[in-house]
Amino acid sequence: MPKVKDGQEITTKVRARKPTAEVTRDGSPRAKGGAPLTPEAEAALLAEAEAGYDPAILVPRKAPGRPSLSAGGGTSHRINVRVDDEIYEVLQRVARDSGRRPSELVREVLRAAYGPRP
Repeated sequence: MPKVKDGQEITTKVRARKPTAEVTRDGSPRAKGGAPLTPEAEAALLAEAEAGYDPAILVPRKAPGRPSLSAGGGTSHRINVRVDDEIYEVLQRVARDSGRRPSELVREVLRAAYGPRP
């Protein structure tokens, strides 16, 4: 586990999930942006990592996925609903014409019929 300057372990996920460098067909390493990864650049990155990171400058990664719709955060409930062709076509048309997602429209209709969120 990586450590910061004072020896404390980094507990928040700050490391990349995707490769940050790759080796090209000719065997030369490149950064994920495509810049050549020279021995000097490698040495500088290694020195930076070995010196540790200041927790004040680390930015935690956002949780993957869409934002929660639930009041307290966490995972939003998901439901599947079967509809006939007519309802499906109406929902798709209204969503397309209004530039909104079908799920937004369904939530709006349910709130209009049964009241706003508590």
